[in-house]
Amino acid sequence: MQHNGLATRLLDWSEEAITALFFAIIYYFNQDYAGDEKLPCIWILRPNRMKIYSLELYEELRKHFHFPRVKEHPDSIASLLRLSPKVNRKILYDIVPMPTLAPYIHERIQAQSGVFTLFPIRRECCDYLGIQGEQFSLEDLPGVDEFLLKIVILEPKHVSLQLKQMGIKLSMFFPEIPNVSREIEDRYLRQIKKYAY
Repeated sequence: MQHNGLATRLLDWSEEAITALFFAIIYYFNQDYAGDEKLPCIWILRPNRMKIYSLELYEELRKHFHFPRVKEHPDSIASLLRLSPKVNRKILYDIVPMPTLAPYIHERIQAQSGVFTLFPIRRECCDYLGIQGEQFSLEDLPGVDEFLLKIVILEPKHVSLQLKQMGIKLSMFFPEIPNVSREIEDRYLRQIKKYAY
């Protein structure tokens, strides 16, 4: 949705490493792309650790803002990893970032093995945590290394070449007909050029 200009609280991730790698270097698939100063990276999210982190963060924020108490036994890891019906999910989702699953309602989400994190909307919480501006970033949170890991891709052009040699194509992640048609046409035109001489 963000790509089409709609502001959203969702950040999309993939459960597949190859998908994450493709999206990190997608611009390098274009041979004319010169690259920019910042190297692309892959972010690895540990959703169960993020849930624990977010519930602990919620408890800290609750002390300052008088949010409702999460009615879970604090010593039970199992209870932290799932949100029981006793927990008002909407309250949590409005206040702390949370990983979430969505049904594969669109072929693109299915092709990309898409999952999401949902970001909070309570401005006072962001202010309290020292997160400035309109954009919320996970890496701005204190203690984020508990659930988030960054891998920088040092040679993105080389990696994109290797992915192409493996047969990785745009249509694998964007399976709509125009993308598939374009790839067939490009392949056909390459064949014609190859045998034209």
